[in-house]
Amino acid sequence: QWQALKAVYLAKFDNNPDPYEGVFNGISRYKPVSDKHPGLLRVDFVSEKRTGYFYYVMELGDPVEPGWEREPSTYKPRDLVNERAHAPGRRLPVRECLQIGLELTDALDFLHRQGLTHRDIKPQNIIFVNGRPKLADLGLIAEIRPPDQERTSVGTPGYMPPPPERPGSPQADIYALGMVLYVLSTGRNAAFFPDIATTLVENKDPVEFFPLNTIVLKACQPDLAQRYASAVEMHRALQEAQELLERK
Repeated sequence: QWQALKAVYLAKFDNNPDPYEGVFNGISRYKPVSDKHPGLLRVDFVSEKRTGYFYYVMELGDPVEPGWEREPSTYKPRDLVNERAHAPGRRLPVRECLQIGLELTDALDFLHRQGLTHRDIKPQNIIFVNGRPKLADLGLIAEIRPPDQERTSVGTPGYMPPPPERPGSPQADIYALGMVLYVLSTGRNAAFFPDIATTLVENKDPVEFFPLNTIVLKACQPDLAQRYASAVEMHRALQEAQELLERK
């Protein structure tokens, strides 16, 4: 049975034990719930802390190319980065974006209800297992903290809400997932948000594109009061957009 193993080294944190302990505690908290939702990458084993490192074992994502077993070093997981790379105009069809959004908002809602946040949602951290997208790269998962508690600034520029909003909250996860849908549906980098290419509007049926774009704009609102209050609220909006397209 092929599986993925990730080693986490204290030296990667400049021998600072606090973030290292944070990663260990987050993965340890995540493991028992990782097999309870199909949109989460399953973790099967977390080692004890060794001298300067620990490791964990996960289910393996679908490969980009078949036949990698003959030379395992060539294995690359199928993620949303390579999905975009092979798509015309580097953008996925609206209906596919909606389905990906539905599956990931459901997974995110489950994760948040367990008291955990992902903190680094981006295209390369969403991989496919048996053809289904899953939230992966679990090293930054952490417990949800009250708004007044200090949080480490973690995440990826472009997928983090702008300051003064603090990172590491469920609302920050919603922002990041909205930005993923922007990147997937427009073919543009996150730095261009909220711009869309003129050719996109001209070449696509606006009836299909604009309902999704409306959801993206709300998910990525800098003003928390105007953003989706929860992943389940965003999930319902995506459902409504999907049902609208099915009636066309």
